[in-house]
Amino acid sequence: MQKPTRELMSFVRSLPPVQGRKVRRNVLFVSITLSLIALLTVMSNAKAAGGAYVVDDAAIRPTGC
Repeated sequence: MQKPTRELMSFVRSLPPVQGRKVRRNVLFVSITLSLIALLTVMSNAKAAGGAYVVDDAAIRPTGC
């Protein structure tokens, strides 16, 4: 796990221990959630960029056959 930045650490140190743990837990949850949203966005764009659909008119049988 990445070490927290100095600004976050100084902010967390000024809080009581219980609140510091809550802040760290919430920051971790938000960062994981945003990372998953970004990952899903990239994956969905990659699948959508697969190209245009090809229409095969030769496979359509004429009516009455």
